[in-house]
Amino acid sequence: MASRRRALAERRKTVGHTQEQLAYLLGVERSTVVRWEAGATDPLPWCRPKLARVLAISLDELHDLLTTGETIKAKQPGARSRLAGELLSVDKADEPLDEIAAVLGLTKGRIAQIKSTGPAPERAFFGMRPVTVAIPLRVGVAQRERTVIAAEDSATVDQLEAVLAGHALASSRGTIAPRTTEPPAGDAIVVCGPKSAPVGARLLDRDPCLGMVEEDGAWAILDRTTGRRHPSPGDDPAQPSSDIAYFARHVIDGRIVLHIAGIHAAGSLGMVHYLTRHLAELSSEFGDDPFSLSATCDFDGLTITRSALTLGPYHW
Repeated sequence: MASRRRALAERRKTVGHTQEQLAYLLGVERSTVVRWEAGATDPLPWCRPKLARVLAISLDELHDLLTTGETIKAKQPGARSRLAGELLSVDKADEPLDEIAAVLGLTKGRIAQIKSTGPAPERAFFGMRPVTVAIPLRVGVAQRERTVIAAEDSATVDQLEAVLAGHALASSRGTIAPRTTEPPAGDAIVVCGPKSAPVGARLLDRDPCLGMVEEDGAWAILDRTTGRRHPSPGDDPAQPSSDIAYFARHVIDGRIVLHIAGIHAAGSLGMVHYLTRHLAELSSEFGDDPFSLSATCDFDGLTITRSALTLGPYHW
């Protein structure tokens, strides 16, 4: 057992993740990863597809790293159903139902029922494949310079994962290094402004209607159709708990890339608040087309208390 779990730790190191980074990408605590690698506990079935993707291995290879003679079964029916939904929506959608049923310990009839349960029409807004939700590693200084994840960014990921799960879409977490120039492969949600990484600026350059500009150290949303700049309300001492954010839906080489960028980190969280409350109407109005908009929000800590449309939506 110990040697097999050492192999799991080695695989993590091979793909370049610390225990903390792996825990973040999977949405678990670092102590959970420690227990997995020590052989004290096993990853739950719903987590294994994500873990395999992050480690860049197959489920069978992950199975071998964990233990031998064990099938990938969930002990809870709800977890089995969620995992079945992931398998049916990803690479194994064309695989015989009886094979998926055998792997998960469910009946073929239950697998067929899961497959036939249609998600809300808004699902296509995010794409039809697993979605990577990527947030920036921000540069912070504490004794020595290092990259950190803002609490608002982490909360934004949590909210987006909940939305994706509600539309029967599998998701994984990703991070954006300060020099990243391209969004993640496949369908993705990029939560990143132009200051955090070049990918934020490159996505903004694709938008003919809205953008972000900096003047005297302060950023603002630019309405290219009028030339007017819209700074963050939070930059006014009288409105410290308000922000403004940008959103765009891109179709790039057949994949969906959603771009969210707050002037400050809280703005991104506010944009998710706005989108979740207007997803049906935006999906109905724009279908599969690209568009962009801007919204303001008020917040109390990590809780958004109000969000409202400011600019757009603009169809490209």
